[in-house]
Amino acid sequence: MIGVRAVSAAFSHPLEAFEGLPSVQVTGMLKEKRTVAPCAAYAEKAVAALQLEPEGMALACVSGPTGITASHFDKAWRQSEHGQLTGEGFGRSRSKHIHPFTLVRSLQNQVPAVLSMTFGFTGPCLNALASATAPALLMPCIDRLLDRCPAVLLVMASAGGREENRARLAHLVPEPLHLEGAVCLVFTRQPQLGYFEAVAVTEPDEGPASFPQAPPVLRLGLALLESLALRETQRLIVLNDFAGYRKALHWRT
Repeated sequence: MIGVRAVSAAFSHPLEAFEGLPSVQVTGMLKEKRTVAPCAAYAEKAVAALQLEPEGMALACVSGPTGITASHFDKAWRQSEHGQLTGEGFGRSRSKHIHPFTLVRSLQNQVPAVLSMTFGFTGPCLNALASATAPALLMPCIDRLLDRCPAVLLVMASAGGREENRARLAHLVPEPLHLEGAVCLVFTRQPQLGYFEAVAVTEPDEGPASFPQAPPVLRLGLALLESLALRETQRLIVLNDFAGYRKALHWRT
């Protein structure tokens, strides 16, 4: 059993299901900054709303698309003599067309790095890459971290609503919810909002997948926020990823 003490979220667009939840803010589509990609910027806003004391708190992140896409590297590609981003001579000439921060902002582990520098998290720190099931897979690690830390902050962030990302995923999600943002959960041993329990999903029709049209990284957070908005006492949250894996968490208040 892993208790949830607090929840916050920052989204690019309003969602009718969450109207009235004070923990949800609508930011609009965030533009990239020189040193921070949109994905990390959403995470910053969601974490700031919690007003945490980070000392001794562990940080776990599930990072989706950063908002910095392959098109950001077009300048180096187009000005290259050989039409390639890599290869002989790249470090001496073509790499000069790419700003150093462009590469840093494109990395998905930028999210925990930015949060650590901005808010003063000093570890332990975990980071998992984009997957709908990743938050559920991290639960055993979070459970172990709570044996040595008073609280664990889980941050799920994604900025995959840009045109290039939508085109790449069109064949996987026919009618996607073009949403960007971040959801934060604070875990402790003493639940204030409720708690999660992992459950086995053995049958394909055990339960409908939660928010299948939403960005994979945000599905657990969206399902939890919807349950809180509806004031449910329990919910089975089933998560499916693109590889066919299924994980389920039972939420109880």
